[in-house]
Amino acid sequence: MQMTLSRKLRQNPKISYTTPEACAALGIGKTKLFELLARGQIKAVKVGARLLFTDESLRNFVNSLPEARAA
Repeated sequence: MQMTLSRKLRQNPKISYTTPEACAALGIGKTKLFELLARGQIKAVKVGARLLFTDESLRNFVNSLPEARAA
Protein backbone atom coordinates (compact mmCIF):
# COMPACT_ATOMS: atom_id res chain seq x y z
CA MET A 1 0.00 0.00 0.00
CA GLN A 2 1.33 3.43 -0.97
CA MET A 3 1.70 5.95 1.85
CA THR A 4 -0.12 9.26 1.31
CA LEU A 5 1.94 12.45 1.15
CA SER A 6 0.37 13.95 4.28
CA ARG A 7 1.09 10.79 6.27
CA LYS A 8 4.64 10.69 4.95
CA LEU A 9 5.18 14.33 5.95
CA ARG A 10 3.94 13.68 9.49
CA GLN A 11 6.41 10.84 9.86
CA ASN A 12 9.34 12.73 8.33
CA PRO A 13 8.68 16.47 8.47
CA LYS A 14 10.61 18.48 5.92
CA ILE A 15 11.38 22.17 5.93
CA SER A 16 11.70 22.57 2.16
CA TYR A 17 10.31 20.97 -0.98
CA THR A 18 11.47 20.62 -4.55
CA THR A 19 9.20 21.88 -7.32
CA PRO A 20 7.54 18.47 -7.90
CA GLU A 21 7.10 17.94 -4.15
CA ALA A 22 5.57 21.41 -3.67
CA CYS A 23 3.18 20.77 -6.58
CA ALA A 24 2.15 17.44 -5.06
CA ALA A 25 1.73 18.91 -1.57
CA LEU A 26 -0.53 21.70 -2.88
CA GLY A 27 -2.29 19.60 -5.49
CA ILE A 28 -1.45 22.05 -8.29
CA GLY A 29 0.64 21.97 -11.44
CA LYS A 30 4.06 23.47 -12.09
CA THR A 31 2.65 26.38 -14.11
CA LYS A 32 0.31 27.45 -11.29
CA LEU A 33 3.13 27.07 -8.73
CA PHE A 34 5.36 29.42 -10.71
CA GLU A 35 2.47 31.88 -11.18
CA LEU A 36 2.06 31.99 -7.39
CA LEU A 37 5.82 32.49 -7.01
CA ALA A 38 5.82 35.34 -9.55
CA ARG A 39 2.91 37.03 -7.71
CA GLY A 40 4.74 36.73 -4.39
CA GLN A 41 2.08 34.47 -2.90
CA ILE A 42 4.63 31.71 -2.30
CA LYS A 43 8.30 32.15 -1.46
CA ALA A 44 11.21 30.02 -2.59
CA VAL A 45 14.94 29.94 -1.91
CA LYS A 46 17.81 29.03 -4.21
CA VAL A 47 20.43 26.50 -3.20
CA GLY A 48 22.89 26.54 -6.05
CA ALA A 49 20.79 25.97 -9.16
CA ARG A 50 18.04 24.28 -7.16
CA LEU A 51 14.81 26.05 -6.23
CA LEU A 52 13.26 25.02 -2.89
CA PHE A 53 9.87 25.97 -1.51
CA THR A 54 9.75 26.31 2.26
CA ASP A 55 7.23 24.46 4.36
CA GLU A 56 6.33 27.71 6.10
CA SER A 57 5.63 29.46 2.79
CA LEU A 58 3.38 26.65 1.54
CA ARG A 59 1.46 26.50 4.81
CA ASN A 60 1.05 30.29 4.93
CA PHE A 61 -0.31 30.27 1.38
CA VAL A 62 -2.87 27.55 2.14
CA ASN A 63 -3.90 29.29 5.37
CA SER A 64 -4.42 32.56 3.46
CA LEU A 65 -6.99 31.01 1.12
CA PRO A 66 -10.69 31.64 1.76
CA GLU A 67 -12.77 28.77 3.06
CA ALA A 68 -14.94 27.00 0.53
CA ARG A 69 -18.68 27.34 0.92
CA ALA A 70 -21.30 24.80 0.01
CA ALA A 71 -23.14 25.69 -3.18
